[in-house]
Amino acid sequence: MTPSTTSETSFPLIDLFAGCGGGSIGFRQAGFTPVAAIEIDKDASDAYQANVGIAPITRNIRRVSGEELLTAAGLDAGDCTLLSGCPPCQSFTNLRKASLSTGKDRRRNTLYEDYLRLVAAVQPRHIAFENVPGMLSTRWRRHFDALLEGLNDLGYDSTWSIVDAADYGVPQRRKRILVIASRLT
Repeated sequence: MTPSTTSETSFPLIDLFAGCGGGSIGFRQAGFTPVAAIEIDKDASDAYQANVGIAPITRNIRRVSGEELLTAAGLDAGDCTLLSGCPPCQSFTNLRKASLSTGKDRRRNTLYEDYLRLVAAVQPRHIAFENVPGMLSTRWRRHFDALLEGLNDLGYDSTWSIVDAADYGVPQRRKRILVIASRLT
C-alpha cells in the first residue's frame, strides 16, 4: 500500500515511535489517515504494517531525516495534520529504581529531541505527545520542560494534562502525560 497524499485525505497522520499501530488505529477511528510511521523494532514494524496497512520506516529515529519522512508520507512540509508519538518511557517510569537507569536509558531520555527535530521538518498543524507521568518528577522534569520550550520555539501553542485511560473506557488504570499542541498562525 502506498502512502496517501493530501489530495486523498484531509487529515494525514504521521506516527513516530509507532509500535504495532495502536495509536494510528485509534487516530484512524477518529478520522485521521496514517500516511507514514517510524518504528525501530522489526517485529513491531511488521505488526504495524499488518494492522495499519502501511510499512513504517524501520530504523532508529535518530537516523531518519525529515525529508525522508515527508517523502515516505507523500507530503510537503506543512501538509501533515497531526504528528503523534510516544518516545520510550522506561527510564521515566516511577516503577523503575533510579539505580537501574542505564546508559541506554539515558540515551532514550533525549529522544524527545528527535521528536522536536521531526516536528520542525514536517511542520504539522498539530502534535500529540504522550509519556508516563514520571517525566514530571524532579529528576526528569528538565526533559519535559525542554520539550515544551522546543514546541514553543517552533511556534506551537501547547497544553498538557495527566490523563487516565480508564476514564475513556479502557479496562485498566493507565495514567499518561498528554501534550497537545497547535501551530500559532
